[in-house]
Amino acid sequence: MMRTVLHLVRALEVRPVLSPVAGISLRNFDGPQDIDGWLDIRRRAFCDEGLPIRDWTAQDFAMEMMSKPWWSPKHLWFAETALPDAQGARAIGAVALAMRRGERAVRDRTQAGMSERRGVPVVHWLMVVPQWRRRGVARWLLAALETACWDAGYRQVALETHAAWTAAVAFYRSMGYV
Repeated sequence: MMRTVLHLVRALEVRPVLSPVAGISLRNFDGPQDIDGWLDIRRRAFCDEGLPIRDWTAQDFAMEMMSKPWWSPKHLWFAETALPDAQGARAIGAVALAMRRGERAVRDRTQAGMSERRGVPVVHWLMVVPQWRRRGVARWLLAALETACWDAGYRQVALETHAAWTAAVAFYRSMGYV
């Protein structure tokens, strides 16, 4: 199977509007105890997506996220339900804000925690577990990320996704990514 990666971009013309979802709360990464929850969301969100996605460990998470110069706990959001589901999980979605590699993505200690106008902010690992999709959770997570970008002075957000993930592509296009 050919793996075609799409590169999409959205210009932010106004500050995004956060539209909460009833029964769901958003919060930021709160320490190592959140890694297992993030790994569980990843496993559940990508289990039926058609492309082989290998399972990750806490070490993979640390290498992909925490070891990067753009890493900030304030830029990893979780969507959670008030009550655990059948698998005992409350976390149902997540998204991280990264800075595109190869560009000046050195993090300065600004109020927002991102470098001032260096690099391109990127949607990193937006995921919602299947039974919670099409309820506004991904829109809310994406709006939280875009709001952080707007507040830090960025007016463009990029992302990558697989062309084979047609539902994800349709979602991003509906959100203004081209």
